[in-house]
Amino acid sequence: MIATWEQTLPSSGVPELAPIAQNLGTLRKHLANLTFDSNEVGQLLATLGGQVQAEVATPYGLPIAVPLTQLGVL
Repeated sequence: MIATWEQTLPSSGVPELAPIAQNLGTLRKHLANLTFDSNEVGQLLATLGGQVQAEVATPYGLPIAVPLTQLGVL
């Protein structure tokens, strides 16, 4: 699921979504490591949540607000 979002957001044509995709890639890499640092992952999840919440409040975020909000609460 993370990889799908990581690919979908940049292809949306909305450059403001690129940082979310980049952080999702970082999250995916952390989670692939069986000995990931839970504090780093927690901070990254908090950052992603804030990014998603901020983006859905913008005009370019409206068309994808529902799926982005679902991502933000995972």
